[in-house]
Amino acid sequence: MARIALVDSDQNCRLICAAVLRHFGHSVECYDHLAEAAASRATGFDLFIVDPGWNYRGQESYLDFLRELVPDPPVILVSGGVTGGANESELRRGVRLLPKPFPIEILRDAIEQLVTHAPSSASR
Repeated sequence: MARIALVDSDQNCRLICAAVLRHFGHSVECYDHLAEAAASRATGFDLFIVDPGWNYRGQESYLDFLRELVPDPPVILVSGGVTGGANESELRRGVRLLPKPFPIEILRDAIEQLVTHAPSSASR
């Protein structure tokens, strides 16, 4: 299963999501802020699940910021402010956008698709 960095400023969301991800067999480390999680990327995360929170103005600028900090592993961006699905460019960059709330099956499927289709760690 995947090693996941879960980033959400809401402690309750982190606790619930982490419990569900662990139930699915994933290893999960939780962080309040993206910069803190990105600093840990050397520890070999397979996937980042990130809620950008309110402090980022736009989806595109946040994705650019995200990729500066986390260039390699795939990312699931979850937010109440996300509208619509990922465009083709974002999909090529290994980013999936999930609007909150979402069915847990959608998250499970996105993780499976991203981790299964991610380049192997040897090629990173």
